[in-house]
Amino acid sequence: MPKRIGNLEAQFLNAAARRADLVYASVTHEDLLLKAVPHSMFVAYYQDTWMDCGDSAWPTVGMTVVQHPTERMLAISEDADVFPYVANTTTEEHITPTPAALRGVTTIAGLAFAFGMRRQAFLRTGEGVWSAMPGPELGRRGSRRVRIRLRRRHQ
Repeated sequence: MPKRIGNLEAQFLNAAARRADLVYASVTHEDLLLKAVPHSMFVAYYQDTWMDCGDSAWPTVGMTVVQHPTERMLAISEDADVFPYVANTTTEEHITPTPAALRGVTTIAGLAFAFGMRRQAFLRTGEGVWSAMPGPELGRRGSRRVRIRLRRRHQ
């Protein structure tokens, strides 16, 4: 359902709280959404005021706030594009090696972890520095083979 942000009709995609009084959100413009134009607009809600933080040419699949190496909001796309934002400053990052398809991002112990399809996960260790975190090998059908041994119960 569309919400009004100032004079803008928008739909919320994701949100991340930096503090109790500062929340970031990723929204889509209703007109662009109807025209199937991929995009995200990033806004912040602080002291009862909506503020523009920037925009991207891709839809956001996840947002988080990290504390390390410096505190900032991160938004990611399915194709590994990253939108870091803090204090009216934005940069561009890209997660490499490029993952199959990202599904989200979270913060653990102040660090960002992006995760996606095929059990892929990536750790952000520095500004623009992402490291792949290899998972277990997959079987032929895409899932790990697990052998279960059942014990017979003797009566």
